Amino acid sequence: FHAPRTMSNFLPYANSRNMIVVLPEGLHNSFNAKYCCGYALQNGIDDFNFFSLIQSEMSAEFEFVNPNVSYAVGWSNGGYMVTHAATLFRAVSPISGYSYTIDSPMGQFGGD
Repeated sequence: FHAPRTMSNFLPYANSRNMIVVLPEGLHNSFNAKYCCGYALQNGIDDFNFFSLIQSEMSAEFEFVNPNVSYAVGWSNGGYMVTHAATLFRAVSPISGYSYTIDSPMGQFGGD
């Protein structure tokens, strides 16, 4: 998530393994990741629910998409966002820019 041109480097790998890659872009190139950044944070954009909606729409449209086995990678503000939205994913990998606290009732990433 975030920096879509850079993240598009995942596409050949995903295509060769029958995986789906979703590259969302935040408003004005920003996500509201609670502690960071820019327009989305300043305007209270609900990007957590934006990510949740993406998962819901994808799983409704494609029966082979299972939100319980989705993963997120984030770069910069996207790194903050995937950490903030960690409970939506099986695992997250913030490449740079991440929060040290996990916003989860369990205090950990995802889980069963």
